[in-house]
Amino acid sequence: MSLGLYFHIPFCERKCCYCDFYSTAYNEKLKEEYVNAILKEVEEKACNVIVDSIYFGGGTPSLLGVKDFEKILATIYRFFNISSFAEISIEVNPDTISYEKLKSLKECGINRISFGVQSFNDYELKRLGRTHNAYIARKYILLAKKAGFNNISIDLMIGISGQTKESLIKTLNIATKLPLTHISIYQLKIEKNTVFYIKRPTDLPSDDFVAEFYETCVNLLKEANFLQYEISNFAKKGFSCKHNLKYWTLKEYLGFGAAAHSFYKNKRFFHKSSIKEYIKNPFKTEKEEVELDYEWFILKLRLNEGINITDLKLKKFYVPYFVERAKLLKEKGLIEIKDGILKLSLKGMLLQNSIIIYLLPSK
Repeated sequence: MSLGLYFHIPFCERKCCYCDFYSTAYNEKLKEEYVNAILKEVEEKACNVIVDSIYFGGGTPSLLGVKDFEKILATIYRFFNISSFAEISIEVNPDTISYEKLKSLKECGINRISFGVQSFNDYELKRLGRTHNAYIARKYILLAKKAGFNNISIDLMIGISGQTKESLIKTLNIATKLPLTHISIYQLKIEKNTVFYIKRPTDLPSDDFVAEFYETCVNLLKEANFLQYEISNFAKKGFSCKHNLKYWTLKEYLGFGAAAHSFYKNKRFFHKSSIKEYIKNPFKTEKEEVELDYEWFILKLRLNEGINITDLKLKKFYVPYFVERAKLLKEKGLIEIKDGILKLSLKGMLLQNSIIIYLLPSK
């Protein structure tokens, strides 16, 4: 058994128009108190299970100083059993980094970096409310490679206001020529408590265009040897994200920091989305009630490897009602059933939620 560790760093210079993740404005004093609270929680949750993935997400983790990461990592190594092959990731915004900081992060043990790029089109970046431009993104991806990072990921987005197939292809062509090992493709969704929810963009691509954009991503990335292993994720051989695979395969992980979630010993629990409450009591968590078999189905369906029919039968999903509806979905080209494996088709990947509801309507 192995364990993943997730650290939520909720600080941002500015909230992006589409983002509904928990974040707060950066403040030096608040940051110091927060890091100290994380150190306390790491010590409190100490265990001897082998840790093979550590992930710093946000927010904007790159707003923390290198010394902050050195302190956190030193504490992790003190209280956990870290594998010598552990994947240690950090999310970075291109305009919050420097070459010197990249080198220092690599030297302190971080070996995987993920840039929040979203697009290599300046107009699209501006519409998203991003603070970097395409030149800055390319520059720091190349500098990350120069600094010694051999595992570099970026996030890209489809369905952006004003995006066209041509602009998307240009973004993908730029991406595939950079020294990347992993690319995540996310569809823009208008979430509550975001700027876009209050003032919805007027020129969003239609659902049909977004479906075409997604298919374009899948095809072009495949040509560039990025293998799709999950609905939104593509990697060069051997570079699938170890940490995120824990989420999709119901492997154990512990979450540290405000708004961080954990799955440990078959139980889910989380910290409230309040940095002040977390600093006051970093040991307090809330229980999250879930039906694990149902969650297993949802998460496994995201993976390109699909779900073994034998496992569906063992978990009592493969009942006559399910079989009949699966047959109809297969006829519509939304799922594939082959060699005892059920999986989403390319067409079905963008309709995953609807397919789940159709197959398991009582949940």
